[in-house]
Amino acid sequence: MIASTIVYLEMDLKTLGYRIRKFRELKDLNQAQMAAKLKITASAYSKIERGITDPSVGRLDQIAAILKINIKDFFTDVPAHPTNGQLSLEQMDARMNELSEQLTNLQKMVTQKKITKR
Repeated sequence: MIASTIVYLEMDLKTLGYRIRKFRELKDLNQAQMAAKLKITASAYSKIERGITDPSVGRLDQIAAILKINIKDFFTDVPAHPTNGQLSLEQMDARMNELSEQLTNLQKMVTQKKITKR
């Protein structure tokens, strides 16, 4: 019973760390930047994202503030509403489609320049 409880807690920390990482990546921040903003070492911050360290509620609140999200977003699969500049899934999907279209156009331009140079 105790061993299964420990595994369960470990899995929750890993999920929490994964979600923190995903929100950080959406804001184009790296681990060193986050650690500096939190005034902790990069190693300590990395342990939070890897689910090794159990961050306090205060620390989670600091991380959420830096990422401009609501702390409860760490504990839900998909935030119900965008908070503080966070994109909704629909907005992210639309942005991905725009970027895909731009990439296609750039690939066409590169191909045309290669043909023109020959």
